[in-house]
Amino acid sequence: MRYLLALVLVLLTAACGTQLPAPAPANTAPATSTAESLSPRLRRALPTEEIMTRSGYKLSADYRGFVEAENLKKGLVRSCEPSPSDLRVDDASLIGWSPVDVEGGDLTGLEQTVTHYRDGRAAEAVADAREQVACGKFHYAGTTYRVTGELALPALAGVDAQYVVCGKADPAFLGIGCLLVVGKGDLAVVSLVRGLSNKAVPAEVRRIGPLLASTLAGA
Repeated sequence: MRYLLALVLVLLTAACGTQLPAPAPANTAPATSTAESLSPRLRRALPTEEIMTRSGYKLSADYRGFVEAENLKKGLVRSCEPSPSDLRVDDASLIGWSPVDVEGGDLTGLEQTVTHYRDGRAAEAVADAREQVACGKFHYAGTTYRVTGELALPALAGVDAQYVVCGKADPAFLGIGCLLVVGKGDLAVVSLVRGLSNKAVPAEVRRIGPLLASTLAGA
């Protein structure tokens, strides 16, 4: 009996002196990349298909990420030279719309690009883009436009900065285009309204501008 009690005591002592292994760390999801975390916000900065349908547009080019190439860098507006703010862009996405009644109207399309600035200051990027086009031209969706002037708009609610510049397409049969550029926080959106009428295109910018700005403001 004495031997049995001694054996039990030795086993208990050994058990008390043995440290239990530390619990395994909780299983955590892998860190999300910048591109993955930004993507939902970039998409929210652009109108949904449902909203654009109510505004008279249909999807013509699916929402997609910007694929940077040697001859096409990420930037808010492409013009004669890149702007200082283009160096701060770390993500961008594009989408395209066409009027539902494209055959019977004076409008031919609406393309949008949303850009994200890694240190914020999207309003500064809008100002830089405005200076860029002072050289007299801008490029968008594969077409060059010769600047004809700026279009004055009332202040758009919810954004930090805005401006509109219009130009004639080169070649001329492609009509005219007006760029609406708006910025809010760390995001900026440029929207090109294209068409064949010098009256219809500016009128469409005035009509749809508040919708595009409010979408960015809510992103």
